[in-house]
Amino acid sequence: MSSDRPRPASRFGPFLLATGTLLSSTSFFLMLPVVPLYVIHVAGSGDFALAGVALGASFLVSSLSSPIWGRLTDRFGARPMMLRSAFGLAIVYALFPLAQTVALVIAVRILNGLVAGYTPAAFTLATRVTPPERLGRALTGLSVARNAGGLLGPALGGLLVAYAGFTEAFLAASVITVGAGLVVLPLKEERKPRNRERTEPMPLLPRLGREGYVALTLTMVTVAATSMLSITLPLLLGLAESDAQNVARNFGVLQSLSALIALALGMAWGWLADRGGYARLVPAVFVTSGILLAVLGLMQGTPSIATVYLLYSAVQCEAMTLIVMYLAAVVPSGLRGSAMGLQNSAQQMGSAIGPVLGGAVVFLGGIRPSFWVSAALLGLCCATFLLARRHLRSQPAAENDQVETGTG
Repeated sequence: MSSDRPRPASRFGPFLLATGTLLSSTSFFLMLPVVPLYVIHVAGSGDFALAGVALGASFLVSSLSSPIWGRLTDRFGARPMMLRSAFGLAIVYALFPLAQTVALVIAVRILNGLVAGYTPAAFTLATRVTPPERLGRALTGLSVARNAGGLLGPALGGLLVAYAGFTEAFLAASVITVGAGLVVLPLKEERKPRNRERTEPMPLLPRLGREGYVALTLTMVTVAATSMLSITLPLLLGLAESDAQNVARNFGVLQSLSALIALALGMAWGWLADRGGYARLVPAVFVTSGILLAVLGLMQGTPSIATVYLLYSAVQCEAMTLIVMYLAAVVPSGLRGSAMGLQNSAQQMGSAIGPVLGGAVVFLGGIRPSFWVSAALLGLCCATFLLARRHLRSQPAAENDQVETGTG
């Protein structure tokens, strides 16, 4: 194999990356139900606004710091950034029981967001060490691990608070995150030195090229379009079912089923991407998802709404992984840390924009038109991708450095 291509990861390398991502994701999602409850516990019942501030502070700081960690990933390597995040978060989670005021809880959450960055670094490492013909399966493997943590974490957090206590829940998150660091210790990451990297100042924005920033834009718009459903789907269910408790139950069941579908079909989408190529799948996913969203806006009863939504979930579940494959194809290996950091920020921006946009469209035009707006956004993403593909080079950009991984 030529020296300008990465050697395949060792036999256990992909498994260790997926295991670390599962543990990191589990600890992250474990905190989501625990932190708001802890704020209410510290401040007294009724301080729900403060609970929201504490929970959101970490996401805001993470969206701002993620590009910085991405740039440092390019300079020092992905594995050191994964270890930094894992052991740093373990310390931060262990500090939560010491925060006995709301202000201190918010301060620790800010530190939480500042130290985060494990998963983008894991995706960066996967794109660098995986041969193109197996990249789809490698990335969907990490995505499945992350989604599994999203299912396991909240349940574990709720059970720990209910049957053990807040301190035990925070310490459990800390121990799990330590595990995420330990599993990547056997990985070896070798980089060809680039002396000018350490002497030249980093530009304000990395030189990802036109297609790189197109991929980031697609990420933000796609996430915004899908995040609109967090507002519009329960409202649509409300048109079909007048009882608020039934609406809440149906919405929760659909969200859980959607997550299970993502787990079940994740690797299948990776296999399809490796066999057919992301360039063919991305337009197909955008078009099919858009059509299903448009149809969803026409549905009347709960069974029909559920059927179309679950079909949409099956098609859309790995759209972000396909966009990551596009990003990896158009960005040189030495800049993929920066690209993944910005991609993480783009996802968080889309997640913030989507519900606001959904609420605005419902207010101005109604519930059903909001689904057609989401469909139109996905159609716009499809058109943008097809136009950008015309400028994509036939061969991947020449890599200026090489990263290889194995087990020690």
